[in-house]
Amino acid sequence: MVIALSLAYTLSLTDRMILSLMVGPIRHDLQISDTQFGLLHGFAFALFYSAAGYPIGALVDRKSRTLMIGAGVGLWSLMTALSGLARSYGELFLARMLVGVGEAVLTPAAVSMLADLFPPQKLARATGIFNAGAMLGSGLAFLFGGLIINLVVGGDMLHVPLLGEVRPWQAVFFIVGLPGLLLSFIFLIMSDAPRQVCDTPAAASAAVWSLRTQVYALYGIFLGAGCFNLVIFANLGWFPEMLIRVRGFDQWSSGATMAVATGIFGLMGFVTGGLLSDRLFAQGRRSAPLALGLASGIASGPFALMALLSTSPLLIAVGLSGYFFFGLMYTAPVLAAIQFVTPSHMRGRVASLYMLFLTITGTGMGPVLVGLIGDHLLPARQSVNQALLVITVTVIPAGAFFFWLGRRGFVNGIRI
Repeated sequence: MVIALSLAYTLSLTDRMILSLMVGPIRHDLQISDTQFGLLHGFAFALFYSAAGYPIGALVDRKSRTLMIGAGVGLWSLMTALSGLARSYGELFLARMLVGVGEAVLTPAAVSMLADLFPPQKLARATGIFNAGAMLGSGLAFLFGGLIINLVVGGDMLHVPLLGEVRPWQAVFFIVGLPGLLLSFIFLIMSDAPRQVCDTPAAASAAVWSLRTQVYALYGIFLGAGCFNLVIFANLGWFPEMLIRVRGFDQWSSGATMAVATGIFGLMGFVTGGLLSDRLFAQGRRSAPLALGLASGIASGPFALMALLSTSPLLIAVGLSGYFFFGLMYTAPVLAAIQFVTPSHMRGRVASLYMLFLTITGTGMGPVLVGLIGDHLLPARQSVNQALLVITVTVIPAGAFFFWLGRRGFVNGIRI
């Protein structure tokens, strides 16, 4: 189940991040600004992802989670492929919104099942393996996406049977979207995990009341993770274009650099964070998940600055790899921490609220802020680089501070 969920997350991020390597062709063909592209890459997805999140979370707490994941994977894969039919900015914007609806299912259903399948001392590592699919997907998008784009983008119009002439970047959406339909079928025939439930209405009521007393712990988790996620998605959305526009990389070398940083070192960061959290928690260090969140911010900041300020390709690659390794170590421990303080029958809804918040701050705000800062406040050529720098030096310290604030409330609110 963990492998299947991680593979779904891989496809999710592949479909989501492929846009990062097609900024130039899409802007040229659709005649849009950096701000409009930021809205397309971030806000279009985040709007419906957020709107659908809580209702989907409520269904996750009552219905078959594997069936819901199968339907979600099918929807976002189909909408990614249909993005290749877009002839205007509005049509592509609508397709990306519907991708968000499909992807809103995965994380609430997945973390709910993982909490039912694994004991507390193994939950963070299972969550880390699941989340590793995100960086594997980003790596595949950047590596193979760069290769595919080099082959098709910049060439002549392509003829697709039954569809006629399409732009090269539209063909990329067909290539990355259609494989998800097979995985959708696999989930539709899988069995759901047995649920842990409250035995009596009184127990359920007591659990809800207990959750209300743990709100302060959740504040620290949500705000700290939201800050970190904003920086991560700002870099995922714009760093490839920065390498092309400012540092002189071509699409293949930009994609390969991002693939190594996210697909190898980011993946290692996910898994390492989960393993460390489980080990420390098993040793009695109950604040370990949030302490790792704090350490993640402190360690990742210098590497982010190295990547943004260096002109050497080697130093850029080292800085970017170190940033994604340390910057993503917080993810699995914090996602497991939410399960530690949440009643079993509410995990889908709380997880959906968490993902809603991360989507608004990360996917929704991160790419858009880069575009806004670059278009309106900074010189044109260096705008992407400097916008990323401004966001990094202000938002990472804020996230570390919020994790520090939430540690005591989390320790007092642990339920399992």
